[in-house]
Amino acid sequence: MRTDVVVIGGGAVGAAVAYFLKFLDPSTQVSVVERDPTYSQASTPRGSGGVRRLFSLPENIELSKFSMTFFDHFAETMALDGVKADIGLKKHGYLFIVPPSARDVLKRNFDTQRRLGCHVLWLEPDGLKQMFPSMNVSDLGAAVYSPDDGWLVTRSVLLGFRNKATSMGVEFLADEVVGLVRKGKSVTTAKLNSGQQIEASHFVNAAGAWAKD
Repeated sequence: MRTDVVVIGGGAVGAAVAYFLKFLDPSTQVSVVERDPTYSQASTPRGSGGVRRLFSLPENIELSKFSMTFFDHFAETMALDGVKADIGLKKHGYLFIVPPSARDVLKRNFDTQRRLGCHVLWLEPDGLKQMFPSMNVSDLGAAVYSPDDGWLVTRSVLLGFRNKATSMGVEFLADEVVGLVRKGKSVTTAKLNSGQQIEASHFVNAAGAWAKD
């Protein structure tokens, strides 16, 4: 069997990779190998579903900004046959609280987030008390609140990406990659547990916690 790209792992990351590959170039042949098509043992459905911009590295912040905008329109983008792909997105905010010893670190992160255009609020202990009257703030240093962040249903995101990618021509194989064939420094073939082999020009390891297996 020959394809352009083999994605190892069909969870949220693998399914998203497959979707975007087809979206960017519909002529690309993509095969996703997922050993647990029920996702009963997968990481994605076990995730809390938190989506936030409150990171320290600019790269993570930019990725999160893209993701949040994408999730805002996910239901319409992933719709099939007129049925929207609802992911239960709830924007009830994210709150990071630190002790006095970590104020400087939190402030640096806050400044980075603001510089990159994030809607975040700096809260002193008194401000926290006003927002959350039941909170004991006597031993707190400061907090950063991101009102536009929140959470979603991770399994719905996974199925939204998978179903849309399938409709675009991505092939999902219920199998397991058990070996890779290399030619020089390049991977050329994936060996599957079923005995099948897939040749490809590119391979993406999206196996998550099992990436080293």
